[in-house]
Amino acid sequence: MSVRLIQFSDIHVGSPYSFRYQPAWSENFFNAMEQVKEFDVQPEVIVITGDLTRDGETHPFELRQIKEILEKYPYQFYCIPGNHDSGGRYDISSHARVSSTKIERFRKVFGDDKFQASVGNCRIIGFNSFILGSGLPEEPELWAWLEEKAKEKNDQWSRQIWFMHNLAYNKHPFENEIITKEENRKLWYHLLELKAQHRLMQLISNNDIDIIANGHTHNYIDRTVDGIHHVTCPSTAFHPALPATSPLGYMIYDIDDDGIKVELKQLSNISEKPGYGIGGNILYDERDYSLAQKVSPETTIEIKAQLS
Repeated sequence: MSVRLIQFSDIHVGSPYSFRYQPAWSENFFNAMEQVKEFDVQPEVIVITGDLTRDGETHPFELRQIKEILEKYPYQFYCIPGNHDSGGRYDISSHARVSSTKIERFRKVFGDDKFQASVGNCRIIGFNSFILGSGLPEEPELWAWLEEKAKEKNDQWSRQIWFMHNLAYNKHPFENEIITKEENRKLWYHLLELKAQHRLMQLISNNDIDIIANGHTHNYIDRTVDGIHHVTCPSTAFHPALPATSPLGYMIYDIDDDGIKVELKQLSNISEKPGYGIGGNILYDERDYSLAQKVSPETTIEIKAQLS
């Protein structure tokens, strides 16, 4: 018997209370969910591999908002954070990097920033990959959890998929080329730190993990290198920043005794609603909230507290 899992990533559902807002990105996610409702085979679970929000790593109200939105759908969601939800690479600008405070804010809303579940005969695991290589107190805890899960065996699990946010590797699971910010900032921004990459790929290759899946780049990738099947889910929000072309969409995984069939599903209806504000990692004192719509007194207080 086949069961279905759907992976979304980089949906970037934002808020008009923010200093930047693209309602088209939010509407694209809602349109995608309408597509899902029409499938003959409905998903048993939906995994969202990060960047649920536009600016949740600064605005906890965006984390609460997307949680409330997801709870309105009749599906079981499993979510892990991306850089827009709890901060990005440890060596990026201080205002944009992952931190214990941001991790705790995400966990407070979603209960945790990692998960384990079963989908038919498949075990799925998701984790906050920006912690790896960060040196934060949460890092040894996460490594211990991943190593424990890798060793666990259960007759129910004949398949496994592990989910993360950033790119597990560039060209090879055990590559030695160090990509620097100065040399290729866009690629560096999307990659897992090299030592963490090697340690994670060793866990994957040694423990019969069928697929390692991620988001972050907004590119669709499906490749197998040295026996490691790697799937990168595109975004439903906007096209990739890396020099590549990729459709807006999401991934479908149909799982049965014979294996896992992976399929890209493109959005059939793409919004063109205009928004406001610019992209990039904007410094706190350069964020212009005068564009924000309908800012309530409570939200204003919360925004000021975060910026201070």
